[in-house]
Amino acid sequence: MSAIIKLSSKLPGDEEINGLDANVGHFLEDQTPVLCLAWVVAKHVTRNIETGDEVPTVEVRRIEPIGTPDVVPQHVQDLAAELYEMRTGRNPLPIGELLARAGDVHTIEPASEDAVVPAEPRLQRGPQQIGEIFSFEKPASAEA
Repeated sequence: MSAIIKLSSKLPGDEEINGLDANVGHFLEDQTPVLCLAWVVAKHVTRNIETGDEVPTVEVRRIEPIGTPDVVPQHVQDLAAELYEMRTGRNPLPIGELLARAGDVHTIEPASEDAVVPAEPRLQRGPQQIGEIFSFEKPASAEA
């Protein structure tokens, strides 16, 4: 669990902005992860008076499921891999894996066959800079 950011357990109540509602059957029967696109905002900040440490709690305001790893389009997989690599400086995990096979990537021995090879370090970039790296084009149907 992260010590520097918290996630509110509240999800959007309106089915128009909570795409998870349409996937309830999947979650009742299957443990396969579902990749989602989420709109996240800060809900509040907790401040420790003694230390001055502040921890934001974020809330999902809108969420749209993309699909299970076996049906996620290749361009979405590429985007997810690039974002992970930019954020961590490591080679990305395969889209269907939540953790490296032998556990957390920081605890794998380099000699292990399951080792994650570090990528070239990259500059840290925020969400506002992602558009500078990727070009998002409107689908042909949206231009008409």
